[in-house]
Amino acid sequence: METSARDTGLVRAVGTWGLAASIISIVIGASIFVVPAALAANIGPRAPLAILACAIAVGCVAICFAEGGSRIASSGGAYGYIEAAFGPLTGYVAGTLLWVGDVLACGGIAVALADVGVSALPPPFKASAHVLIIVGAVAAIAVVNIGGVTRGIRLVNAAVLLKLVPILVFVVVGAGAIHGGNFRDSGVASGTGFGRAMILAVFAFMGMETALAASGEVAQPERTIPRALALALAAVALLYMAIQIVAQGILGPALAHSEAPLADAMGQISPALRWLMLAGAAVVDGRLPRE
Repeated sequence: METSARDTGLVRAVGTWGLAASIISIVIGASIFVVPAALAANIGPRAPLAILACAIAVGCVAICFAEGGSRIASSGGAYGYIEAAFGPLTGYVAGTLLWVGDVLACGGIAVALADVGVSALPPPFKASAHVLIIVGAVAAIAVVNIGGVTRGIRLVNAAVLLKLVPILVFVVVGAGAIHGGNFRDSGVASGTGFGRAMILAVFAFMGMETALAASGEVAQPERTIPRALALALAAVALLYMAIQIVAQGILGPALAHSEAPLADAMGQISPALRWLMLAGAAVVDGRLPRE
């Protein structure tokens, strides 16, 4: 296993569960609250098969990351692997692209969170409050990270719990409202439809490489990184398939035309559960979803 001088002084305190939680938190985004409808529109009740196929495909990529992470457990993740394989110049380009992408993504999420926060304020206060929320959110997370990797992992675990609660409620409660007739096949799926479904499903699985940027703080990386990747992707795949099956089982053909499929499905059971799904989408995405 190779390490880098840039990791000197870092505490390797992130275990399997902490890294797996980080991967799950990054991979599962607001897309899961809308992707089930798009999948159903393209291939109908066969959508879980597309999810399974993408899980296998992304799993093959994860094996590559697991191999790289176990051999080159350096901060930067994919950037570290690229640097070791192709040299410092290529590594610098990859690292810069990763850094710029992460900054833009974090900025977009902070702005979306601020949009929600100022939505109920009077117009004269919105501009200043918008800036304060953005600065406050970024500063708060920075303070947690400055406090050490252990505190950072606690924050990740809390975020994962907050994110998964509405999704688990959807799966558990919705499982009892499934109608078998909603899985009747309405026709033969076209190759174009299956291709679109695969693209959507692959998009929903992206993000595992971002969590590996903290590889320099992972304990026993040669074991922890492969185990965390396997655990996280297996959990995500099972969860995605369960969500698709429950949504299809409750809404049937209407799933393909829903703008908020999880909320609409829970609305068949209880209005309160519908609002829980909308709130969950807002928490995950940082903004209020359209009804």
